[in-house]
Parts: sequence; structure tokens; C-alpha cells
Amino acid sequence: ASRTVGFALDPPIQSEVQKPQDYLQLGITHHEANRLKESAACFEKSAKEGGGCGVGMLMWGLTLRHGWGCEKNEKVAFKWLQRAAESAVDDLENARIGGGVDLTAIQVPLTIFYLIRFTHLCC
Repeated sequence: ASRTVGFALDPPIQSEVQKPQDYLQLGITHHEANRLKESAACFEKSAKEGGGCGVGMLMWGLTLRHGWGCEKNEKVAFKWLQRAAESAVDDLENARIGGGVDLTAIQVPLTIFYLIRFTHLCC
């Protein structure tokens, strides 16, 4: 079944989770149900396992920044948000050369990274 990031219509069952995108979807489902510890664990796996995925890196960074179900750590969070932005740049480059990447999913991490970076620099 096809899954769309950001919609918890058909979340994977824990035993079906295999890819970073599956952990991401499960993390979103947990987050929407206010199960923040479970959500944090899934976002961490989405960011780290199998090379991670950009949106998973974004969500793990935001989780660390805000302390959603884990200890708040803004320094580590910033590093994950930076990795998410770097992943987005790589995806943009792949799309430019014909990789067929969904550009709407790329714009979100890149935009949020620069907003957060600006916040750290000015405030």
C-alpha cells in the first residue's frame, strides 16, 4: 500500500517496519496520538537506520529541539536539522539530473532548517 508522508491513514504495523520511511510514518502516527516517547524512538530510527531519510532527520531534529518524548538537546538537534537540509540539497541535485524526486517533500526540511538557523544566529 502506498503511504503519504504527513497522513496517518494507513500506518505500518510494527512488524512491517523495515525502511526509514516506515519508521517516519509510524512516528507521525505516534506523535498524532500524543505517544511522544514512541514517536521519538521511531523518528530516531527514521533518521539513522538504512542511511535515514531527510524528513526523518528533520523530525528527529525537531524532536530533540523541543524535547518531544526525549531529553531536549538543541545542539544535537541542530546537527540533525543540518543533516536534513544537506539531504534535501542532495535530493534536489538528484532531481535536477533526472532522479525523479518529489520536490515538495524536499522544500519543507530545507525551509525549516534555514528558519531555525536564522533564529539561532539572531536570538
